Amino acid sequence: MVKVVTVDKAKCRGCFSCMLACATRNEGVGDLNMSRIMITPFWPKAFFVPTVCQQCAKPNCVSACRMDAITKNAETGVVEIDKDKCVGCKLCLAECPFGNITMVGDTAVKCNVCEGDPTCVKVCQWKALTYIEADKIGANKRLEGALKLLES
Repeated sequence: MVKVVTVDKAKCRGCFSCMLACATRNEGVGDLNMSRIMITPFWPKAFFVPTVCQQCAKPNCVSACRMDAITKNAETGVVEIDKDKCVGCKLCLAECPFGNITMVGDTAVKCNVCEGDPTCVKVCQWKALTYIEADKIGANKRLEGALKLLES
């Protein structure tokens, strides 16, 4: 069962709590630059877009890594980076179509879903983030669309 962190951009208020919690959990410091989830703010419109690793079925980052530092866990579906093998070449950053890999020091990092208990989801008071089974994403979108039609 593959689970992923999903984002509802309409609910994000740009509080950056998810980024702070992520950096603290994974790096031990509250430095937003060390977060695995990123929020891109569009300040003039007060619109915020959180992005997090999509745990792609065929991840470009895995094939780009010449050191075999990035692998896809067959059991969990999580794309993982072995810090001991990463040489910091940044090829994975260039190949990620969503920009969801970043550098902490000389090592590439990305969302590891906090080993199945994502901290970002827990702290999001606006419920903009969820952690669900990947095959339920479509069903949830259909339900949201149906509810919007009922409201109008």
